[in-house]
Amino acid sequence: MTDLVQTPKRLYRRAARGKDDESMPIVLGGVMLVVTLAVAIVLTLTFLVYFLV
Repeated sequence: MTDLVQTPKRLYRRAARGKDDESMPIVLGGVMLVVTLAVAIVLTLTFLVYFLV
């Protein structure tokens, strides 16, 4: 039986090869995570400046 939970290193290797069918969703998931974090940080800073000034 195959392991259903994959480690981040294994996912990175699969996405880096680019030959797997799952490489595009893995890359898009990573990009969406980074974009979401950036938006959350900007919104937090914006609200802090708005309410504290």
